[in-house]
Amino acid sequence: KTILQVPLTHQKIWFTDIPSYVEWIQLPQYRLPGFTSVKNGDVVVFNYPGSPERPDEYGGFDKYPVDLRTNYIKRCIGIAGDVVELRAGQVYVNNTIMANPPGLQMEYALETNTQVNEKIFQKYDISEFEQDLRMTDKTIYYVKATEQAVKDMKTLDFVKTITPMVTTKGDTTSYETFPYNSRLFPFNRDNFGPITIPKKGVTIQLDEKNLALYKGVITTFDGNKDAKYVNGQIILDGKAITSYTFKQDYYFMMGDNRHGSDDSRFWGFVPADHIVGKAVFIWMSIYPIVFYQKVIIL
Repeated sequence: KTILQVPLTHQKIWFTDIPSYVEWIQLPQYRLPGFTSVKNGDVVVFNYPGSPERPDEYGGFDKYPVDLRTNYIKRCIGIAGDVVELRAGQVYVNNTIMANPPGLQMEYALETNTQVNEKIFQKYDISEFEQDLRMTDKTIYYVKATEQAVKDMKTLDFVKTITPMVTTKGDTTSYETFPYNSRLFPFNRDNFGPITIPKKGVTIQLDEKNLALYKGVITTFDGNKDAKYVNGQIILDGKAITSYTFKQDYYFMMGDNRHGSDDSRFWGFVPADHIVGKAVFIWMSIYPIVFYQKVIIL
């Protein structure tokens, strides 16, 4: 969409705060035929959509044109029309368990009877860990680890317990999650949904709850100006409405580091016009740990 930009730059001219592009010439966005459409479980590159409900986040979610926003890479959990839910950290799509991808990480509390050398963590591909220094009578580390690493570490003689750090259902105090309304949506990082992902051409009946969930989609990504709930009515651009038809498809993305990922649980849906493409091969990796564990954690 943005066609005038200083070559070899992204958002700013090097070492300055000067934009490297101009917005006064914008072309319509068209997508060339790709390998396939985005499917559940695909690793997808997309322009960070941000959250219209938090307009000042990172200096403004719409600070840059869509095609110049930061590229994120995540796993597609749900496609348009799917119903997505997390129950105690396990993903369900359309009320069916979604198989966990290889290398999926979660946070665990690791209690030991001694201090643990960093090389032990490295042996089990654990790059994120910290000791709980508040404990005086116990030695506890908080680690981001795969299921296999946890299984292997349980056999070590100095390991006493390994407990997954799963947030209790209904606990909204630890992490603020999309759509930022704990009264209507008491979600958290491990117990989320069920919510239906918007699909192009599908019409929904609107009420206070639906508007809270889809307001950002309706007003920002679908191109309307304003939507609000007033005296029991939904007002869209000054007119009372009772239903709404979505104008494009949307997706729900999550990182494979489930307790260390900035993803749809925290900022919502990814519009189809923000999708860059699917990750189909590794061009280069400087990490000794496998690609998915390192890249999809963002």
